[in-house]
Amino acid sequence: MKLDGRVALVTGAQQGIGRATAEALGHAGASVIVNFLDDHEAALQVVESIQKCGSSAKAVKGDVGLRSDCEEMMTAGGLWGGVDLLVNNAGIFPRKDFLDLSEEDWSRVQNVNVMGGFRCLQLMARELIAKNKPGTAVNLASVAFFRNSPKGSH
Repeated sequence: MKLDGRVALVTGAQQGIGRATAEALGHAGASVIVNFLDDHEAALQVVESIQKCGSSAKAVKGDVGLRSDCEEMMTAGGLWGGVDLLVNNAGIFPRKDFLDLSEEDWSRVQNVNVMGGFRCLQLMARELIAKNKPGTAVNLASVAFFRNSPKGSH
């Protein structure tokens, strides 16, 4: 897979599947925006891994639950011509029993896991349509979508 000239945004890229995806895209030639929420050092390690193979990468702190942060992530992609490859990976999984889950907890889950992906996708689509340029989006979900686990009330 050759992705030279592509600009990827991977949300939740500081660890796990997001990290592996960001590194794979970078190793395939894409420039990568490495989104992270709270572990700047881990995000910098991902950036370093991508840069070692000759691709460009930048760590961008942001919460997909906030539209302004999603806008900043997309703006960062402008360094290389704009995001045209989006991987919506960020998600949260509060470990609470269903009866203890507050409406605020549930709203946060929906805001990050559903609306976060919507925000990033809509922002990218608007930019690509304005430029008459094609793009690609991949939306990920965890196994929690298919089966429950202890204290996995959502």
